[in-house]
Formats: sequence, structure tokens, C-alpha cells
Amino acid sequence: FLMIRRPPRSTHRKTLFPYTTLFRSDQKGLALRGGHHCTQALMKKWGITGTARASFYFYNDKEEVDRSLEILDHLYKRFADRN
Repeated sequence: FLMIRRPPRSTHRKTLFPYTTLFRSDQKGLALRGGHHCTQALMKKWGITGTARASFYFYNDKEEVDRSLEILDHLYKRFADRN
């Protein structure tokens, strides 16, 4: 049983290009999914070009979740203003 004691975090950041997130997270060992995720009409309405999404399942442990959040926080801090 995995209990996450943090609020959910969104990878939707207006200043961080989703494909930068995908490429850089892959370099750090974090696999994310990118694209439209079957929501092209909604994303077009909101002016979003793409998203990055992490998928967790029962086999992920707390350390993997924490590491994923650390990687995403690092990427945001490093690349948010460069896109």
C-alpha cells in the first residue's frame, strides 16, 4: 500500500515546454508520456500545445514517487524561463 502525503502536482506549467520536460526527464531516468492524451479539443480551447504525464501503479514505491517529484521540480527550476 502506497500513501502519498503530498497534494497532486500538475505538469502543466505555462513557462515549461512539455517536450523539454519529456526529453530532460528521460535523461534523468524518469519515463513520462507526452502529447495530447485524447484531449486535443480541450487543449486547443485552453491554448495548450502538449502535456507531460507521469503514470503510477501499484508496483511503484514511495521512493520512486519522491524521486519523480524531485526530477520534475529540478527541471522546472532549471528550464522554466528558457522556453
